Parts: sequence; structure tokens; C-alpha cells
Amino acid sequence: MSYLGAWALSACSPEEAAAVESHLPECARCAEEAHRLRDAVGLLHHEEPLDLDPGLRARVLESCLDRRPPKIPVPEWAAAYDTETARLDALLQDIQDAEWHAPVRLRWFEGEKQVGRRTTVAGVIGHLMTVDGLVAVALGLEDPLGRARAAAAECGSPSRPSWPRSRVSAASTS
Repeated sequence: MSYLGAWALSACSPEEAAAVESHLPECARCAEEAHRLRDAVGLLHHEEPLDLDPGLRARVLESCLDRRPPKIPVPEWAAAYDTETARLDALLQDIQDAEWHAPVRLRWFEGEKQVGRRTTVAGVIGHLMTVDGLVAVALGLEDPLGRARAAAAECGSPSRPSWPRSRVSAASTS
């Protein structure tokens, strides 16, 4: 019977499921296959989430750093930033090409007014790289954008936010 796989996954229409179920008592071969397929489907459904423990990465990194200190030690005041940067780095390892252009709505405050800005994942990362570069230079570290920023400065390209004011939406309460 060709519906056995779909039946085992509960993907048949009610009519198809009824046809399969009326056939199974009459056909030992199909009944045996249906039993094997239902057992296999049961293995696909985990009761526990497959996500790793959120603290696992931090524990592994901490264990590694205990054995070998980082090349540039992270000051205590920057630990939270360093952790978030590591999490973002891990997330970006798995991002697919199409996801770079996914729309993103950012919300924060300008003075006392809440504002929203629309951009993409690539826009957010570009903004973060720019800001991180400015902070790095202010701290006396190497600019992560290095030559790219220098080349833009030589061309007279002004440094500006990646989302122009004309794209700022009205304050949102949601």
C-alpha cells in the first residue's frame, strides 16, 4: 500500500487514513511495515528539546581559558560585551545567504522619544562593525575594518549611520 509512509507520519487525509487502517488487518505484510514505520516515527519525536544547554558554551570557553589565557585578556568590565560578541559570532556561523537580507526592526530611544528603525541583518552587522571599529580605535586597539575604513576616508566618503533619518518610523509602543 503506497500510503503507509504518510499514514505513519499522520500526513494522510482522513479518507486515506481510513483506507490504510481498513487494509492493515487484511494484509500481514503491510501491517508489519506499518508497525516498523510507526516505531521509526516515534524515534523522530523527542520529548526533550534538542537545543544545547545555553550555559554550555560559556562553560566550555571558561574551561579552555583556564587552561590557556587569551592573547589579550578581557577586562572585567568588558566581560558581558565579550560574551555577547561570542554569542553573535556563533550565531553568524550558521546564517544562510538569504537570511542576511531578512528585515529587522530596531527600537531604542533618541533622547526621551522611542524610535524604530528598519534595516536588515546585514545592515545591523555593518553598523556593529563600524561602531566596534570606532570603539576599538578609541581604546588604542586595531580597527577591525582596517584598510576598508581608510580607503573610504581617502575617497571622501563621510561616516554616517547605516539607516538614514528619513527611514526612522514613529515611536512604537509594541
